[in-house]
Amino acid sequence: MLLYGLATMVVTALFSGIQIFGTILTMGLASLCRTPLMILMYPLMFAAIAWMELAESAVVADGLGVMDAIRRAWDTMRFNKMNIFVIALIVYVGIGMITSLVIFPFMMPMFFAPVFFIEGGELSNGFLWGAGIWMALFIPIMTVVQGIGMVFMKTTWLLTYLRLTRKPEEAVIIPEANA
Repeated sequence: MLLYGLATMVVTALFSGIQIFGTILTMGLASLCRTPLMILMYPLMFAAIAWMELAESAVVADGLGVMDAIRRAWDTMRFNKMNIFVIALIVYVGIGMITSLVIFPFMMPMFFAPVFFIEGGELSNGFLWGAGIWMALFIPIMTVVQGIGMVFMKTTWLLTYLRLTRKPEEAVIIPEANA
């Protein structure tokens, strides 16, 4: 799975490097032209992440090696495109919305920071201490929220993988006993 992260990083760095170099050469015009391409890259990144999650699930559920798990995940994605898309949309947007609801109250001091700059031009020590304490409270709470979100996400992908790759067992009918 490290290979996925490395490949994603290389592709993103390549596109960003080309965009920066082109922007410098064309005085900003390349940035305007490449921005739609960067926006189109998001669905590809979601697909790559879903592929990685399915491969991790294949490793856990079936005990496959890395390359076999990647092949199995690719086959699963290829035959179940719409199901994977819907699950990815629900999981990623849902986790993002819940995380945002938790983050928003902790970002409130940052919304008021410009007011302090406008009035005196300098930040007071009290504001800095308050922001530091606020962040000290924020980090453990956000760690717990992110942990719960990751557990939900990994469990969802594992159950999705199992549901898409396993055939439903035939129902066992137990005859009623006459009493």
